[in-house]
Amino acid sequence: KEDDSAIGDKPLVKWLRSRLRMTDSLEGERFFVRRNGILFATPLVLVLILVELSDVIFAVDSIPAIFAVTTD
Repeated sequence: KEDDSAIGDKPLVKWLRSRLRMTDSLEGERFFVRRNGILFATPLVLVLILVELSDVIFAVDSIPAIFAVTTD
């Protein structure tokens, strides 16, 4: 079983951390939190990005199937 520290070694997490200020822990159900007036993303943003990315991939993947079914 991977521990939580191994997640930070993933290329996607490294890339996202280079683009956004991120907290190391979850803050309830929040995607973003303010600390000392500075906006930080929580790890929940990474989850949201991955879910939406998979949604886009499956949507694009279904386009050829739609064209195969329709006659127009």
